[in-house]
Amino acid sequence: MKNNKNQPDVDNISIPKKVYEELLQNASRFQLVSSTSNFWLWEVDKNGLYTYSSSTVFDILGYDIEEIVGKSVLDFIIPEEVNKIAAFFQEIVSEQKTIISLVNSNLRKDGNVVILETNGAPIYNMAGDFIGYRGIDRNITRLKDAEIKFSNERLRLKTLIQTIPDLIWLKDNEGVFLTCNPRFEQFFGAIETDIIGKTDYDFVPKDLADFFRKKDNEAKLAEKPSVNLEWVTFASDGHKELLETIKTPMYDSDGKLIGILGISRDITEHKQTEDALYKSRSRLSLAMDVARLGIWEFDFSKQLFTLENRFYSLFGTNIDEQEETMSLEKFSKKFVHPDDISIIASVLEKAIADDNSGSTYKIEIRMLHDCGGIRNVAVRFVVQKDEFNKTTKCSGVVQDITTIKKAELELRELNVSKDKFFSIIAHDLKNPFNTIIGFSEILKEQIQKGDYNEIGYLADSINNSAVQTYGLLENLLEWANSQRNKIIFDPININLKELFVVESGSLFDMAAKKNIELKNLLPDNLFITADKNMIRTILRNLISNAVKFTPKNGRIEISAIIKDNYIEIAVSDNGIGMTEKIRVSLFKIDANLSTPGTENEKGTGLGLILCKEFVEKHGGKIWVESESGKGSVFRFTLPKNI
Repeated sequence: MKNNKNQPDVDNISIPKKVYEELLQNASRFQLVSSTSNFWLWEVDKNGLYTYSSSTVFDILGYDIEEIVGKSVLDFIIPEEVNKIAAFFQEIVSEQKTIISLVNSNLRKDGNVVILETNGAPIYNMAGDFIGYRGIDRNITRLKDAEIKFSNERLRLKTLIQTIPDLIWLKDNEGVFLTCNPRFEQFFGAIETDIIGKTDYDFVPKDLADFFRKKDNEAKLAEKPSVNLEWVTFASDGHKELLETIKTPMYDSDGKLIGILGISRDITEHKQTEDALYKSRSRLSLAMDVARLGIWEFDFSKQLFTLENRFYSLFGTNIDEQEETMSLEKFSKKFVHPDDISIIASVLEKAIADDNSGSTYKIEIRMLHDCGGIRNVAVRFVVQKDEFNKTTKCSGVVQDITTIKKAELELRELNVSKDKFFSIIAHDLKNPFNTIIGFSEILKEQIQKGDYNEIGYLADSINNSAVQTYGLLENLLEWANSQRNKIIFDPININLKELFVVESGSLFDMAAKKNIELKNLLPDNLFITADKNMIRTILRNLISNAVKFTPKNGRIEISAIIKDNYIEIAVSDNGIGMTEKIRVSLFKIDANLSTPGTENEKGTGLGLILCKEFVEKHGGKIWVESESGKGSVFRFTLPKNI
């Protein structure tokens, strides 16, 4: 019988055929393992030098077999582990121990680190002498990376659970606690290790524990999360919280119920806010009924008014007797005094042209009562715009101007003004006079003594205080008149540059004392329609404010540009600027801002409030752009025509 050339002649082999076939099968398995790229078969002598390597070492370490054989195991271990592996190898060689799952880090030929799991056994020669180790290395780099990633994820999850402000816990099916977070520990007044293995009945009164258990069972029966509210007392310090608790049934991979996960969130503040909002709405509704406020809305595209019942009740009718929506023409004919119809048309035109969504308008008109009488009402409304900045609606209220609500509002405004007024008189007006009196007394004494060395300095200080006091009094008088509506608004055609040149003498003197360059960049033929005295007050206050906060040798510029249907005027400086906190508080009468200038100049902030009122009197806006240490730019707008 002829054998295949690739098969040995089993008939001439001295070992049994069955044993031989088993050897062939084992050899085949060995070949399969040795050719698998994730496993590396090797042999080393008792000195740790490789005597054999499978070809898969190339896939794992990037070396050819020839580069491995004859080299030491330690030649491929990363430096940080060399001593540890050397000591380990010395120990197992001395006792000829088996190597079991030894994790070690090796350097690939390309410099990357590979983590291997090593298993091996001692080998002996025919004489029974120990000659080294035969083993297999498995590349577990990806496994280790996954373990590290999983460990990090678990750590992040644990950190989240430990730091989250919610109460979190897990119970088994019998209500025994398996884990909880620190916030839950505060509730029970015990640490996690003392809570685990116990139930609610060990920490809270029986009726509350019964309630918790009942909610656990409801969630399990529903087989979905359940939500309930509960007031609880924290054992840690005795405070109470309203908790919104979500209890979720937990299942294992086979779908078997294993327990309940609970998460409770403190909604005490939310509940208080909700209750306060409800009370506020109730009070608002009551106030609207008492104050007889009527709500309305006007749609510009449809030219329709939408009126609610409170509006109709003001004029002796109700929504059942009228239409909920009404055209502008019909509304004007039925409710508006004939002489005041033009006022409504005019303010609606202004609302359409307004560039700002949210602008508020207020007018006073006469409206007709159903019985034939006339009511004087205050109309207030807010402009609404779409994403294209097109005016779409006005929403507002009408109110009898004699109502108590109107009187209370005016009284609050008067109280704010009064407080500010007394504050200025009591503090800001007193200080300059103290300076004048103090320095004048010193001046008098030095003249009597014949000591004239500091007369100039003292006279300068007295003069500065007097000028400061006069400016304060001037602002105070204008502001007081403005609050009492005693200032006559008289817009005329003005050349802005000429007005500045005429009125800027004292401003240039003020700037010159600090060697500040005051630059007039206003266009030559820029005319505005405005109240001359108000514009002069605005410019005086803005420029003197810039001088105050600009250091010596600084620069101040006044400029103006024309934009569409308005003019934007800017007063800019390279002074000390201001913080965002100060910036947002400017122009507010109740802010009480008074920051010393670069030369310790004093102020009240009243001048900027006056500027805002006068700018708004013209239908304009005023704002400031500034950063601390980078100067400031005060800008205000005026319509081309009023």
